[in-house]
Amino acid sequence: GYVSGNSFRNDEGTVLYTAPAGGVLPGEIILFDMESQAWQPAEGSFALSPEGDSVLIYELCADSSLSFIHGVTWAGGWVDPANVTSAAVSALPSDLISMNVELPSL
Repeated sequence: GYVSGNSFRNDEGTVLYTAPAGGVLPGEIILFDMESQAWQPAEGSFALSPEGDSVLIYELCADSSLSFIHGVTWAGGWVDPANVTSAAVSALPSDLISMNVELPSL
């Protein structure tokens, strides 16, 4: 899970997407496909859990900070950074707080 700043729990799985040479057009849909050369393992083992997990999309900035673009979590919602005690939960990055929309569970 994501904790805060540039901090994730140890052993969190992350993957790196490299945009094509011409870039990505506004509105273009990027599909996750580990068979594609555009996606490469970065750290840990990337494996989503149906019991609860989060996906965070961010840009690594020139100053090594993270700029969060989008996030989704399921089976538990976002938690306080002090409560990120397992891979099943994440804190909501501050960049995304004003855009947070919570949908009811089905």
